Amino acid sequence: MFWNETTSLLRPSWQPFFANHGTKMKPSYSYYMPRTLATLLDGAQPEEVSFEIDTKHDLLQKHAFSLPQGNRLLAVWIAEQSRKKRLDDYQGVKATITISSDAPERIVGIDLLNGREQELAFSVDGDRLIVHDLIVKDYPLLLRLEY
Repeated sequence: MFWNETTSLLRPSWQPFFANHGTKMKPSYSYYMPRTLATLLDGAQPEEVSFEIDTKHDLLQKHAFSLPQGNRLLAVWIAEQSRKKRLDDYQGVKATITISSDAPERIVGIDLLNGREQELAFSVDGDRLIVHDLIVKDYPLLLRLEY
């Protein structure tokens, strides 16, 4: 469960709600990611989905969920908490994801900051789906498998 109160004075000091982006006052960027996650994970249940990533990064995190509509959601990121400062230009790790699953009709990548979606190209090798050349960074990359 995610809690985000736009008018609360109890939020942590590191998460200001309002920020001056140019000449417009609007919610800080930190507001949008929990909002998008809450929407995407509504009704989601943890599920065992076998998928592998071809990187040897020690801090790689990966999780899978089933969604109420029968789709699946995969989340992948590098949990580099040791960095003292997050960098927008962090290069991430290029990876290939291999998923052992029933063949979905589509695989959709989801941008957590604004909820935009993009259909991804994938290939099928027997009962495995392969998505090439993904960039995994220090925030969740979400892939929705649509059946």
